[in-house]
Amino acid sequence: MNNQIRVCIVGGDYQGCGYYRMMQVMEEMNYTGTEFHLMNLGPATLVNVGQDITYCQRVCTEGGFKQLEDLKNNSKTKIIIDYDDIVWNGKDYKLHNYNMFLNRYNPDKNMHAMQKYLNDIADKVTCSTEYLKKNLSQFVDEDKITVIQNHLRIRDWLFDTTTYIPNDDIFFYAGSSSHYNNDKKQYGDFDIPLANYLKDKKVVFQGDNPPFFMKPIANIGWTNLNFYSKSIYNNTRNIKFTLAPLVDNEFNRSKSDLKYLESCAIGRVCLVSDFENSPYHNAHQLQKIPLNASIGQIRDIVENAKLHYSEILKYQYEYLQNRWLHMHLDEYDRLFGEWN
Repeated sequence: MNNQIRVCIVGGDYQGCGYYRMMQVMEEMNYTGTEFHLMNLGPATLVNVGQDITYCQRVCTEGGFKQLEDLKNNSKTKIIIDYDDIVWNGKDYKLHNYNMFLNRYNPDKNMHAMQKYLNDIADKVTCSTEYLKKNLSQFVDEDKITVIQNHLRIRDWLFDTTTYIPNDDIFFYAGSSSHYNNDKKQYGDFDIPLANYLKDKKVVFQGDNPPFFMKPIANIGWTNLNFYSKSIYNNTRNIKFTLAPLVDNEFNRSKSDLKYLESCAIGRVCLVSDFENSPYHNAHQLQKIPLNASIGQIRDIVENAKLHYSEILKYQYEYLQNRWLHMHLDEYDRLFGEWN
């Protein structure tokens, strides 16, 4: 035990990115066996417990960097910081304002903190997409950055392969107020034609508050991420299409294809937004809805997807096969092992 590299995993939370990027990785490495001693003391808990590596998440404020600076100066730990979203403004862009969670940040101050501290504080940086790596390279040397995609854990998401095509045209949207703003009546990641197309369609919603322009036939609340996969699977057995809408902006270009992976796992065709550098660029061509598509064009895409449903479903299952977490744990072995 004393010869093991000690890695303290510090996720931002136990939900969302904290779960997928940090907690399930630690659990899976411990479950399958690892040469590293992995520990977790709670979300956003930066303390010195003699660790060799502190692997933390989404540090972008001056206060957060100063905490890491103090930890680094008073211990032997190396610092790895993981990012899965952009929460800072850049030289050529401003972040959008419909995401209520993003609005809790001060993206201008974050940008200045990243410029001032990131390259000196972080020994390494990880991120979820190549586009995000490109964005981060404005703050940190590119050779410090490692891209590790988001993956699904097979123990959570391995369901029986289905060839069943539901009869009714029912759509399923799992989302939150990070994708639209009900108070300000902002459509957010829904193009207005798509929102109008869905107005007279049967839609099942799972999340906190459904979009103001949607009148779902069922409103399912969130479940804990430990049960989320089973909940999504059970709630979509009579659903024909899941929805993954995004508009073209810097934040969304940096997002991963996680929502698409979830649809691949549950065996339901996902209708995705498509634009240059979209996270869904590699989805099947027949399930893509281009930005600013008219209601008529959306209707035609949906009808064509129905005709080719089995083909798209097969494509999704094949897409998923290289994205199981246990197949990529060696990426974390290499990340932590460079200081062995």
